[in-house]
Amino acid sequence: MPQITGNTGEYLLGYSVGEQGRLCRQTEELAVDSLWLLNQLSLQPGDRAVDVGCGPRGILDQLSERVGDSGKVIGLEASEVLN
Repeated sequence: MPQITGNTGEYLLGYSVGEQGRLCRQTEELAVDSLWLLNQLSLQPGDRAVDVGCGPRGILDQLSERVGDSGKVIGLEASEVLN
């Protein structure tokens, strides 16, 4: 598995506007696969979910749809630039 951080913990691909755009496009391009993976879980309304390393978008919208108004979704991102 490729390393995404250097010894200093920095994200190797950087935090540029272009990289943030790529991460958002990646979320859109992988939406069908993400939905398939989420279908393998038994998330129900009222459940709680976390997206660790969510980046600028992650799958927070898809998780929120699954757990509904009575559930809770938390997105964790180490980079303040991507939050």
